[in-house]
Amino acid sequence: MTLFIFIVAVILIGYYTIKLKRRNRENFSNAINQWLNEMPDNTPAFPTAQPVQQPAPVPAQPEQPASPYIPPEDMPLDTAIVPPAADFAEEMELMLYAAKKYPDLFRLELYKPKNIIEIAEFQRRTGIQFTQELQQFYHFTDGLSANIGSIFMYPLDLVERESHNEYEWGNEKDWTVIGDWIGDGEIIVFDRRTNSILTDDHGDITDYGTFTELLDYAMDLFLKGEVEDERIDAFFKDKE
Repeated sequence: MTLFIFIVAVILIGYYTIKLKRRNRENFSNAINQWLNEMPDNTPAFPTAQPVQQPAPVPAQPEQPASPYIPPEDMPLDTAIVPPAADFAEEMELMLYAAKKYPDLFRLELYKPKNIIEIAEFQRRTGIQFTQELQQFYHFTDGLSANIGSIFMYPLDLVERESHNEYEWGNEKDWTVIGDWIGDGEIIVFDRRTNSILTDDHGDITDYGTFTELLDYAMDLFLKGEVEDERIDAFFKDKE
């Protein structure tokens, strides 16, 4: 009998507990619906999540352009003094003579020379060790431009710039481009391994040995026989 009463009590307690939960749930649901109905139409029922504010993208920094190349200052031909002991002294004196006497035929541009300290600093910066002949040349003029051979010997600043360029031909490891001539892409090269002056015409390489020999060849092609002049004729006669 006692067990029966206990079971009936458990059943009744469970029944009323379930009923109470259902009533509470209905009351809660009714309260929510009433709250939703009372809210303004333009107000969201539940607060919407705010988008995370992303930091503004940092604009890409434009690539810094290389500083513009500034050509060296011209040196008037009348003030040019060729070092007498230079290997190229005779050749350069004749080019100066021809350019000053026949300016309509022969064009020659010389540039303000580099001093010994500037040449040494260039060599330290670049690791390019010029021969004594080339050091004498840049101490006389910082490059040259002439229609005798259409030769353009680069100023040292341009030599340094060109040392970072890549070429499709030639020995880039041991070569330093110091000029061009003929006007068709043929470059003048200083071979640091052999200390020779070369020209490279798109893979066709000629070894002149020295800068002086290159000048001799250019003058033989573009100066010899161009005018009737005793001094010019005597120079080439001595070369025979």
